[in-house]
Amino acid sequence: MRYLAPFQDLMQELWALLPNLFAMVVILGVGIALSLILRSVLLRFLRRTRFDEFAYRAGIVSALFKANLQTIPSSFVANLFYGLSLLLSFLLALSALNLESTSNVVEKLVTFFPNLIVAILVIVAGYLVCKFVGRSVLLTAVNAEVPAARLISYAVQTLIMLFAIAVGLEQIGFARTTIVAAFSILFGGLVLALALAFGLGGRDLAREFLERHMRRPNDSYSERYPFSHL
Repeated sequence: MRYLAPFQDLMQELWALLPNLFAMVVILGVGIALSLILRSVLLRFLRRTRFDEFAYRAGIVSALFKANLQTIPSSFVANLFYGLSLLLSFLLALSALNLESTSNVVEKLVTFFPNLIVAILVIVAGYLVCKFVGRSVLLTAVNAEVPAARLISYAVQTLIMLFAIAVGLEQIGFARTTIVAAFSILFGGLVLALALAFGLGGRDLAREFLERHMRRPNDSYSERYPFSHL
């Protein structure tokens, strides 16, 4: 009988763990059902609010195609939240086992999960803002006949997107000191590059721009009244 003692101990541990396993299955099943409902409701909401049209105007569709994600933006967002909801359900189901090894991992992941969502939202919002601001800057610069208007627009978009990525990575605690230092270096380098580009390569364009906008009133006045100096 002594040879059966380890087997009996194992069966007792499994029997004691059985309620936790049942709770795990129930939580996982409920989580999957709620995730499906969430995806369906979110998909209908996004389509009724014409999110796809907004995403097309904001350039999200082209960004998805460049990333080889040929899908509708509303479906992409709904599936993204569906996957995150499934992940959360799986973590909660694991925590129902009440095992020390899994509890520590689940606790860290559950703490990390909200920060991950915030980071994703920050980066997505930053992308939308950079596209909107970039177009606004481009239109304003073109209407004002500013030299290198498209370059300025791209520079503004790059700065906003770098800032959004830095904030998102800082939110999840990914090498905070390194990210801050790298962002500072990139920001300073980009500003310096723009300054050199406008200072060295755009001197003639800048002079023409200033002459055209600063001297035009005087020139028109002298043309209208050629004897005004008398």
